[in-house]
Amino acid sequence: MKKYENSAEVYKRKLESMDEILHQISLMDQVSEETELMKMIPALLEALGKYTDAENVYMYEWDSEERDKYSNTLEWCKEGVKPRNCNLRQVPAKYLSGWKNEFKKGKAIIIVDREKIKEIAPCGYELMKKRGIRTEIAVPIFASHKLTGFIGVDNPNLDDGELSMKLLTDVCGHLGSVRQNLKLISALEQKQKKIEEALASQILNNEIISAIGKMYWLIYRMDLQTDTYEEVASGDTIHSLTGKTGRSSEFFGKEVLETIVPEYRQVMQEFLDISTLAERLRNKETISHEYLSAEGDWHQGRFIVKKRDAEGTVTNVLYLVREINEQKKIEFEYQKQLMKTAEEAKRANIAKTDFLRRMSHDIRTPINGIRGIVDIGDYFAQDLEKQKECRAKVRDASGYLLELVNNILDMNKLESGEIRLEEKSFDLKKLLQEADEIIEVQGEECGLSYSSDYGDIRHQRLKGSPVHLRQILLNILGNAVKYNKEGGYIRVCCRETSCQNGRAVFEWTCEDNGYGMSEEFQTHMFEPFAQENIEVRTKYAGTGLGLAITKELVEHMGGRISVESIMNQGTKFYVTLSFKTDEEQTESPETESQTDSVSLQGKRALLVEDNDMNMEIAEFLLQNEGIIVTKAWNGREAAEIFESSVPGTFDMIFMDIMMPEMNGIEATKMIRTMERKDAQTIPIFAMTANAFIDDIERSKAAGMNEHFTKPLDMKAICSTIKKYY
Repeated sequence: MKKYENSAEVYKRKLESMDEILHQISLMDQVSEETELMKMIPALLEALGKYTDAENVYMYEWDSEERDKYSNTLEWCKEGVKPRNCNLRQVPAKYLSGWKNEFKKGKAIIIVDREKIKEIAPCGYELMKKRGIRTEIAVPIFASHKLTGFIGVDNPNLDDGELSMKLLTDVCGHLGSVRQNLKLISALEQKQKKIEEALASQILNNEIISAIGKMYWLIYRMDLQTDTYEEVASGDTIHSLTGKTGRSSEFFGKEVLETIVPEYRQVMQEFLDISTLAERLRNKETISHEYLSAEGDWHQGRFIVKKRDAEGTVTNVLYLVREINEQKKIEFEYQKQLMKTAEEAKRANIAKTDFLRRMSHDIRTPINGIRGIVDIGDYFAQDLEKQKECRAKVRDASGYLLELVNNILDMNKLESGEIRLEEKSFDLKKLLQEADEIIEVQGEECGLSYSSDYGDIRHQRLKGSPVHLRQILLNILGNAVKYNKEGGYIRVCCRETSCQNGRAVFEWTCEDNGYGMSEEFQTHMFEPFAQENIEVRTKYAGTGLGLAITKELVEHMGGRISVESIMNQGTKFYVTLSFKTDEEQTESPETESQTDSVSLQGKRALLVEDNDMNMEIAEFLLQNEGIIVTKAWNGREAAEIFESSVPGTFDMIFMDIMMPEMNGIEATKMIRTMERKDAQTIPIFAMTANAFIDDIERSKAAGMNEHFTKPLDMKAICSTIKKYY
């Protein structure tokens, strides 16, 4: 639940930083010189830094193929963070050779853990280590399809599921495009000076005119002192209106303005006003404005200063117009994407807020029940029957809390792609029978009849992830109980449909005649927290995560799930999954009877637990089985107690994982490496709240024999540990 505590504030900050990014992009589109653009980039880097929650954001520019170096030009640092590039203004390309190859493919670089690139890019690893960089994002900047550099983000928050790489790449793409346009304009100005010299001497180079004409379809030179213009190049329509020469004050008359759509005429009339042009260009070399023509094409008109007098007043200018349809198309698409991204972030914020509201209700309800029932139990302290009833209700409420926590953790794992499937042997019919036993009990309590048919199963021994298969079945069967009517039925069938190349395909069906679902709800029934209506939610406790988890698990296992349902008539689920067959694996029929005869009476256990309440509970459960308990309160104390004991003192060790001083993983490794006869043979059992498969793998890799999760099921624990005696 810690993950969601400040989600609203996080998303508020995220939206604010996105708004600032959009604002900076909008300002960039208005600049007329590259020097102005460079002054604005630090503000953009700061906005990107706040959006990614990074320590540093900087821009490197690639010099050229010949020099092959990256030069750091601009950098933003989070408050309290020192600049990383202050003593490293250039980076030889050898450190970033792998990056450049990826950049040229148009890909961004995301380094989640610098340790993972140690072997494949040692130079880059040493550079990151030297600069204190743990994680990194690097996004290329292109201009006219050429790589010109990249924006780097040091130590961003890569745990943020709402971080948009599309936003980062779009920002870099737009920055490169704007900068390239300004470079082209600057280059044009330089070329224009040469053109003006050629015009003055009547040796205008036709090739230069042709080259410029490819970019600007209309070019005029204007003398503001004589109020005259001369056409250099233009289209037929404009030429027919203005001719080759004429008076500049009449140049942009009514006829010309009528070639522009009405909504842009007023602003273009002000932009083309010759009487104010010299004043508007007093401190600038160029000004421009975009407009939409009556023919539906986008154009950009631009005045460029050609000559000034001794006082600096503009006397001669060039007026140029170019088509920018493609540029505007990209700009509109980019703005649309930014708006879509912002809208998605807002929707996500609303969803998270709704999630917190639901979780607040779903957590407080059972907690209130537990505390209230405890108070009732205290009041009826002498009434043993009432005490028994209170304990049962506390177990029910705590069971619901456990289910809620498990569902949230499962959903988080699935959404982040961290779910891990097992690959172990299991007995399918035994698993189905265990699920039957659970659902039959629940069904009887609700007055339901339950029947199952598993006759058409040819391969009983399979390999796969039984824990997740069990979860899928219980989620579907549990819903059939929750959303059924008194006197209703549940019919379950599993049949093997095919088997090829050692892989068997099974189809499960679960049919009930309960409340069913509306057609509208069925379109989003697999979405997280989806429930048919508030009345059903009130009557039947649930998180609304069960079906979402079920669908994700089925698809993660390569299967399919579908449903048929009619409101007030019932529902039928279909699940298809395939598993490897494991017919060579056999299960000893004597195993269960052998463990039943094993006694734990008098066995000695070292119990390692740092929490007082958990220690008391575990000690009681173990002593109730006749086990003699020695307590240790952290991993270091446990290792010391075992090392100082006589070999054979302890028959088993129960080890918590997360503890102060030394955790259970480290303590187990220390015990396994001790030079004593029983260090390698004594059974060590993890007894922890860490319940994911990767937690189990870590504990067993450290040398633990079994992994028991809290809350503890003592019946299952005893059945397991008896196998070691």
